[in-house]
Amino acid sequence: MTKRSEDELRELLKQHIPEVDFVEKKMFGKYAFFINRNMFAGVHQSYLFLRLSSEDRDEALLHDGITLFEPRKGMVMGEYVVLLDCVLDKKSKLRDLIQKSVSYVSSLPHKEPKKKK
Repeated sequence: MTKRSEDELRELLKQHIPEVDFVEKKMFGKYAFFINRNMFAGVHQSYLFLRLSSEDRDEALLHDGITLFEPRKGMVMGEYVVLLDCVLDKKSKLRDLIQKSVSYVSSLPHKEPKKKK
């Protein structure tokens, strides 16, 4: 398996996002995707991450190739999971997880912008 570039991961994610209004932004030089100002997915280093409900996250973590998202050592982002290559290669599993992420984040209230100091 070859290592995917950030652009390849971004395009792979965009291919599987269902018909929904989302915003793509660069954060820390990487790609992140938002619904109602709530982040639901993104690219970090050489992998994708998704935001899932606690039930969906617990179920996802039972599968090989899905781990908690820890962008920095000791900084685990509780609602997020990382999808490794073995999951990215399973298109139906990938599509299902992205749909769950979109459904969960779409159910969250619109996030208000932070006020500038």
